[in-house]
This record gives sequence, C-alpha cells and structure tokens, in this order.
Amino acid sequence: MKKSIHNISDSYLCSACGACFSVCPKNAITYSETTIGRKYALIDEEKCIDCGICRQVCPSANFNNLIEGISDKFVGHIRTTYVGRATDIRIYENAQSGGVCTALLKYLFDTNRIDCALVSKMEYGETPQVHPFIVKCASELYETQKSNYTQIELLSVLNDIKQFKSVAIVGLPCHIEALQSIQINLHEYSNITYKLGLVCDRSMCSIIQNVYKEYASNLIGIKIGWKSKKIDGISKNRYANAPITIYDKMGNYVELSNIYRFSLKEMFTPPKCRTCVDKLNIFSDITLGDPWKMSGVDKEDGDSLVMVRTEKGQDLVNHCINDKYLKLNEADLLEAINGQNINQRRLSTKKYSDALVKVNNNDLTSVNGEIKTIISFINSERRSKEEIIKFAKRIVKKAMLLSYAKGCKAKIMGIFKH
Repeated sequence: MKKSIHNISDSYLCSACGACFSVCPKNAITYSETTIGRKYALIDEEKCIDCGICRQVCPSANFNNLIEGISDKFVGHIRTTYVGRATDIRIYENAQSGGVCTALLKYLFDTNRIDCALVSKMEYGETPQVHPFIVKCASELYETQKSNYTQIELLSVLNDIKQFKSVAIVGLPCHIEALQSIQINLHEYSNITYKLGLVCDRSMCSIIQNVYKEYASNLIGIKIGWKSKKIDGISKNRYANAPITIYDKMGNYVELSNIYRFSLKEMFTPPKCRTCVDKLNIFSDITLGDPWKMSGVDKEDGDSLVMVRTEKGQDLVNHCINDKYLKLNEADLLEAINGQNINQRRLSTKKYSDALVKVNNNDLTSVNGEIKTIISFINSERRSKEEIIKFAKRIVKKAMLLSYAKGCKAKIMGIFKH
C-alpha cells in the first residue's frame, strides 16, 4: 500500500487544504480541478518517492489520531461562548457578520503580538479569484474581510511564512486540522501562534461562481458578496436573509435573493464536506461564525458567534474586550450548538461516510438517498462546465418559481383569514 495520499484523492476525501503541497520534499504535488470546480491533490508519479510525509499532515488521514482524548469530536472543548461585534465601525460595517475575526487580528497587529496573518482573499476577476494571502500590517485587513465560500488551498503558502516570528492563521476546520498535524507530526511551524477557526458548513465547488456571473453578465471584473449586508458602500441590507451581491470596481452591482445560494448548495457540495464532523473547528484557539437561532442577536446589522477554546484564546479575547476592540456578551453554549445543527450533523456525516465507502467500493446492492446524492455529484463531474452551468440555472429557476408560488399562497391565506 502506498504511503502517499493517493487513496485520499481517489476516494473524494481531499479537502484541498494545501498542506501536502507545502511539505512535499520533491514538489510532487499540485492541485487540479474537475469541471464542477472541485479541487483535489494531484501526485506526479515520476517525482513522488512515496515517503509518506503528505499522509502525515493530511486532515482526512489523521483526524482520528488528532481527536484521541476528545470526548465529543463534533464540539470539542469550549471554555466560554460569546455573541457580539467589533467596536471599530469601519470594520463592523465591512464585515459579513460582526467583524470579530478582523478585530482580533487588528489587536494582534496593534500590540505587536504577530508579524503577519495568513488569511484568504478574494480578488476581482472574470470570476472572483480566491487565494491565500499573507497580511503584513493591520491596514491590509480591511480588504480581506468577508467569507469566501469556495475551496482554497490556504496552507499551500506555508513556506512563505517561515521567516516570520509570530503568525496568526484564519482557517476552515480542514486547514486547522492539517496545521495541527504538521505541528505535532513534523514539529514545524511553531511560529504559527494563533489559530482563529471559522465555522464551516461546507466549501462549495468553484463553478458556482460562474453560475452567479451569468446573472451579472454586464459586469466586467467581479467579486461576490455571499451574504451582503454592506459591500464597499454599495448596498445596505438586513443581516438576516441578506442577498448575494455581485459587484465590480466601478460600483455597479447585481443583487440576487439568498434563494440563489441555498438552492445551489447541495449541487456544489463535494463529497468530502458531507462526511466532515468538524464543523465547529475544534482545534482552533477561537472559533468564529454566525450566531444562528440564538437569542439577543442583532438581526438587522449582524453579530458574531465567538467560542473560546484555549487559554491563549481566552487571554486574547479578554484583552480585546478590555481594550475596547470588541463588545461581547456571554451566551449559552447549548443554544449555540443547537443553532449550528450539530445533532443533525452527527447523523448526516455517518450516513454520508458509509455511503461514500460503498460508492468507492462499487457496492450498490442497496441504494439510499445519500448514495444517490454522491453518485449524482460524480456524474455531474462528467459533464462539461457549460452543461453544469445550464443545469444549475434550471435549479435556481425552479427554486424561484416555488418560492413565488409559496408567497402567493401565503398572501391568499392571509386574505381569507381577514
């Protein structure tokens, strides 16, 4: 059996975190994309020496080893839970929710606790270009705000941060898991001293961006605001049910109902994300996300959910509160967990993990809904990009018509009630 991550990539379990690319001693790993935009590690057989280093850092290969001693792998250890926002109005108004992540990074820069931060950044493009970005000063943080809902090989630039003494990273669970494996198994990158983890329901395949571009064909060079309460001063919406905003450098924009996002999530979710149990980023110092279904949340302008996991994370949050970088209120942990639908995830990840094993083994003697979903995704990758976009647009159209019909029915029922 090969020591490399061959079987991880071949079994739809690659999260495209970027770790294997950075640690490979022979530069034998690159990343490729399928027609739907699913990224995966590609191994050059001629360069690969099968040393197994890539496997030592792969989050899919190492997760069970990482969680030894953790009683609940879906939740992990949480010291304190908060809901709140950044106090800096510029950061807050430019944030997708409460701006807490950016405020934490700004404090770390302002107090010289870090020399740089590794984050993701969206650039204007024919379709938006999302890539790793090394922030070297607080003034650069503003342009890296907001979420990028597609896959990103964040850890592929690890070699570029070796010269820095203290680094903060903002990553998805797969990124933080891989970094944890690198630090434990390879004893490298101890200079990454702060791990800010984002709550992650899934990372979608990149061609979803091409679908949205179809609805803004008059714009040249775009970004996508996935959940836009405010985009560079262009638009202002309520945080709850905020639309997608596609915009260019000139201030032109197109707003799409959040139905466009929800209707396409299933189609563009790769199999790996359906099997991931670590939605809450359990190896981070602080986990940050949206405070869904929680009480005391500003649904007009938005707040952030803050879960502190480590002593280092608590020290950082305490200083940010005391020095007026953050305004946070303690919140109920159980309410936060329920708001993230963790109990449902306990069930769904087990079903999809079992289904993916059967699909990979070609065991289709009994086909259930989860198996059908995975097979449907695999079949979609055999289509051309143009066919995928056309099919996605049909899904959106159907969802919009259904929403319109429900709205009409509600209005009629309201009339009868009165």
